[in-house]
Amino acid sequence: MHNYGLAVDVAPYTSGQTGAINWDESTAQFQHMVAALKTQGLAWGGDWVHFKDYDHFQMSNIPASPNPAMVADYGAGDTPALAAIWTNAADGKYSA
Repeated sequence: MHNYGLAVDVAPYTSGQTGAINWDESTAQFQHMVAALKTQGLAWGGDWVHFKDYDHFQMSNIPASPNPAMVADYGAGDTPALAAIWTNAADGKYSA
């Protein structure tokens, strides 16, 4: 979904000046980020049953992986193709 512009990987920084990233999904800080992004309507890869992807967030009304309709619409992956995919995803064409 990243190639389609429909997903992003996000992890919070740890406290302090080191710039270290908090990859521990069980911490309160990470869970606060997850809750905030889910409140915005994003699906979290940590909720997936068969494969946990804790830093992954994507639109909630699309499948975990591209379906045949998305692959067909992707075409060359140019700007018009991506714009069409974003419109179709928003309109529910690829509903999971």
